[in-house]
Amino acid sequence: MKPQAILGTLLAGAIGIPVLTVLLNSVIGDPEYWSAISAVTMAVGATLATAWVGFLDTYLFVVSRREPVGPGVLVTALVGSAMLFIGFGSTALASWEEVQAGQALPIINLFIFLIPLGLIVVAVAFLMALASKKRG
Repeated sequence: MKPQAILGTLLAGAIGIPVLTVLLNSVIGDPEYWSAISAVTMAVGATLATAWVGFLDTYLFVVSRREPVGPGVLVTALVGSAMLFIGFGSTALASWEEVQAGQALPIINLFIFLIPLGLIVVAVAFLMALASKKRG
């Protein structure tokens, strides 16, 4: 797989998995009230997104050794992926804590703000990789 395809797949999953999780959560239960099923759904979705980002980030790092994409693209992609990993991971942790407690907890998760920032940074890395591919 080319680095551009890996970055595109990472973006698609980082956007698609949470969207599908929220849609599934709204179909299963009432979004106005906390329930164990919705908390488990959110926890599983955030865990899947964390695993997706971690796996593809590692794969990008390995592939970039065989097929160089430029240090700027790789560093930008790794920083954006780290932001996504921390954001999704903290969301998964907060959701699992709610599941274990059996109720909604007053958790203030400031790491969730890393998700949109990470998406922007990975999108910039994707565009940089596409631009370097067209030049090369």
